Amino acid sequence: MDVRSAVNATPIVVTTAEAHNFTDGAEVKIIGVEGNTAANGSFYVKSSGLGVNVFALYQDQALTRPVAGSGEYTEGGEVRKPFTEDYAIIVGINRYPAFTPLHGPEADAQRFRDWLVSPLGGNVALSNVSMIVSPDPQALTAADAQPTLDTVKRAFRTHWERVLAAKKTNRIGRRFYIFLSGHGITPSKAAMANLDDAALLMADSSIGILDGHVLGGAWADRFRNAAAFDEIVLLMDCCRDLKDNVSPTGAPFLPEIVSDQRDSVKYFYARAAELDSKAWDQQLGNPPDYHGVFSFALMNALQDESVCDSQGRLTSAVLAEYLRSEVRKLRPDQQPVIPAVPKDANIVFIEKRRSFAPNVSVTFTLGPQLAAGSTVELFEATNPDAPCASQVVNGARWDIALSKRSFYKLRVVGGSVEKLFDSKPDVPNGVKNVNFP
Repeated sequence: MDVRSAVNATPIVVTTAEAHNFTDGAEVKIIGVEGNTAANGSFYVKSSGLGVNVFALYQDQALTRPVAGSGEYTEGGEVRKPFTEDYAIIVGINRYPAFTPLHGPEADAQRFRDWLVSPLGGNVALSNVSMIVSPDPQALTAADAQPTLDTVKRAFRTHWERVLAAKKTNRIGRRFYIFLSGHGITPSKAAMANLDDAALLMADSSIGILDGHVLGGAWADRFRNAAAFDEIVLLMDCCRDLKDNVSPTGAPFLPEIVSDQRDSVKYFYARAAELDSKAWDQQLGNPPDYHGVFSFALMNALQDESVCDSQGRLTSAVLAEYLRSEVRKLRPDQQPVIPAVPKDANIVFIEKRRSFAPNVSVTFTLGPQLAAGSTVELFEATNPDAPCASQVVNGARWDIALSKRSFYKLRVVGGSVEKLFDSKPDVPNGVKNVNFP
């Protein structure tokens, strides 16, 4: 659905060639408009009284605040409907009266939220995102500080009540994002403590009073066990200081629901640090600004079009590999923990990032080790069981478009001949030349 024009103080959008089928109050996302930046972003629609392919843009769902335009634009732009079955809970806490204040979590939470609702990012409906941050100014004492555990539990409870109302199916959506950033621990005073989990401390925590914490994995597992969503994404940027004198609290609501569809739920859990290790908050980027190291790498991956697989997709497998590598580069003493992603359970965060020009050129040399008609496969060195591409040797050069720099391996199918190479370009035109075998 393309945008053709918008006019003056209240932009009137005219879609090209087709009816838009929007009702009053529907959310719409518009991208790619040139000449009028005010017309790019997320809006609400007023369609009544206008043509079948015309609607006006408003800032609020009640349609009381029209969007201020700036002149006209013609031809260009694309209208996208948001993912109304995707949901998110985002928590970022900078200010802890009893602890050293942090600088990055709230800004990182806002960046992640902006990516989530962007039509070029997560494309999640605005009303489906719950955002919780510490107030500014914060209370002077820990006892009065916000947010508390009850605040965050209410956000989860909203979705859990929908699960209970769904009854037979339990399913309430396509994807559920959970982003938690701030001070954190791993409470272990329990007979069956889950040492793989992490807990985000609430703002009212203090030395000796650490029961106000949110167990990210426990909440994610609660919705996964119920098969409430098709996909669940858990991102935790907090320390994992081991506390053997703290019992896990803030647990999910009872009763637990275990669905026979549980194993079909795709999930991606990423914690910023190893057990009993720190997740650091420091100045990064250009110009320098405060970020959590994990969140900085995460947002780079979500926003950098070169971070994708050979099909141009940002998948959970690609994201996991990127985070493991980049966090360690940014902070050698920090390593994220991300369970292996099953091959058949990849979450696709972005379908198509960009097309890549061929950047590797393979020249085949026929001989005893390589015969015409042989099939040669290309693998990432870290994933030798899943070929990226293959080519039947016929004397011609093989030009390949790779989405990222990495070590790759060429291997003859059914044989033992193989060659490892780094895809870093070795000529000025940006192409890596490889002779095989």
